Amino acid sequence: MWMTDQKRVRSLLILVIFGWSFLFAFASILYIAEVEWYVLLVFLAVYTLSAVISTLQFISYSKGIFVSDFEIILPGVTRKKFSSQDLEKIVLSDTRSRFGTNYFAMFYLKGKKFPYGVTFSSDEKRREIIELLCEFCPHVQLVDKTKRSEKRKK
Repeated sequence: MWMTDQKRVRSLLILVIFGWSFLFAFASILYIAEVEWYVLLVFLAVYTLSAVISTLQFISYSKGIFVSDFEIILPGVTRKKFSSQDLEKIVLSDTRSRFGTNYFAMFYLKGKKFPYGVTFSSDEKRREIIELLCEFCPHVQLVDKTKRSEKRKK
C-alpha cells in the first residue's frame, strides 16, 4: 500500500522552486557583475548540489512510502527498499527549531549500525503511517521518544 504525506511534499516543492529560482537569479547577478569565474564556479557547484538534493528528496517523497507484508520502501534522497522481516525497531522523535517542530521516524534494520530516517509533516501523519506499518510488521519494536510520550509518563 502506497501512502504519501501531501503536506511534506508541498513544502518540499516550494523549497525546490525557491532553491532553483534563487540559484539562477544569483548566478545571473554574479555573471552580470563580472565576478571572477572561479567564484562563480564554486558558488554554482555548492548551491547546485544543494538544489539537486532537494529535488531528489521531493521526487522521492512525492512517490510516498510503500508498506506490505514482504517489503517496505522509504523516501529520502535515495529510496530505501528492504524486506519487512529486516526491520528491527522504529524510534519516533521530535526536534524543535525556530521554524517549527520536525517529526522523525528512525528505522533500524537488522545487521545495520545506522538507522534510516524519514521526516513527516505532522505527528498525526507520522502516527498514521507507523500504525499501518506496525499492522503489517507485528514483530517490530516501537520506541516513542516524543514530547507527547514524555508528558504521558509524568
